Amino acid sequence: MKRLIVILLCFVPLVLFARQRNDSSYVHSFAVQVGVDVGGGVPVPFSYVPPVFRPLPKVLPSIGVKYAFVLHPSWKLGGELTYKHIEMNAEALVENMKATLPWRDENGDYLIQYFTGQAKIMMINDILELPVYVSYSFPSQRHKILLGGYAVWVISGKFVNKPLLGFIGNEPDDVDVVITSGDQIPPEQTDFSRYLAKWDAGLIFGYECQVYKRINMGVRITCGFKDIFDFKVLEFKMLQMRGTVVISYDLWRF
Repeated sequence: MKRLIVILLCFVPLVLFARQRNDSSYVHSFAVQVGVDVGGGVPVPFSYVPPVFRPLPKVLPSIGVKYAFVLHPSWKLGGELTYKHIEMNAEALVENMKATLPWRDENGDYLIQYFTGQAKIMMINDILELPVYVSYSFPSQRHKILLGGYAVWVISGKFVNKPLLGFIGNEPDDVDVVITSGDQIPPEQTDFSRYLAKWDAGLIFGYECQVYKRINMGVRITCGFKDIFDFKVLEFKMLQMRGTVVISYDLWRF
């Protein structure tokens, strides 16, 4: 709630002091926008999603700026710069989930473990997102669709995979350690934050509608191409997939 209040306090004065210009014809537009974001890392291929998987995403506010350049009455080139704080927790029942940690044993091999049981996953990211896209406006000029790509700088990140109940083995189905409490496992074996990548890139597509003069509302869907880890911790990829609802106000048109 505090984060949302701060964003609104930043957004409202800009709208109140926006320059009034002739909207009938313009080439450039600059806007501020706020939104709510939901999503996080998703296992790919989807066959790795556990049969029992309960995601608990948090809907959190974002704030940014938007620029558009008119290429043609129906086509625009757009770009945005947005700060987002993303959180998603999940609970899952997994079987022989493989994790590789970059620690060398006496034979010089990486530490590999298999976990079967109940686990809790926590993902937190602070990111700066830069989408660039082309948008097409339908004849009414009120509705538009957009498609493009985006790049992300991960300012900070956290990924914890905490076993709650089950067993761990060095081979599939081996029972080397029985887990009855999440506190049994040392944090360095459950906190994978140090292996998170510092950047991401992917596709963005969405829809936007002009609701009143300079005010637009829309949705954005982003799908990442890059594993969230720099080191292959899991046997599958974790790709960022998020949805955003945004509202923007055109401050300047010229």
